Amino acid sequence: MAFTGKEEHQISLEEAIKLIQNFRSKQKGEGIKAHYFGKEALMKLLEQEGCVGLRIYYASQEDGTPELVIVGVNEEGKDLVGMVLDRSWFCPPYCDGESMLNK
Repeated sequence: MAFTGKEEHQISLEEAIKLIQNFRSKQKGEGIKAHYFGKEALMKLLEQEGCVGLRIYYASQEDGTPELVIVGVNEEGKDLVGMVLDRSWFCPPYCDGESMLNK
């Protein structure tokens, strides 16, 4: 299967809200709701030679704090590990309190 970078991933706001609510209903206590990554870091990752998309790995710190590790992916579906992203900003505290996704 070839990866092209043109795969469709868009969903409706209603579906996004439902998916987020499903996840949060299974969480114990107040956990991390989201992760923020800056545009410049994401663009550098996407601009790697041969990169057609991203792969996001679920990860956690030693204390169990959830993390996301992001790598580029080439058209063969192989991870491009020359640049790896982490160090996201957690929500909370970096949240949009007015967002319908954060209710």
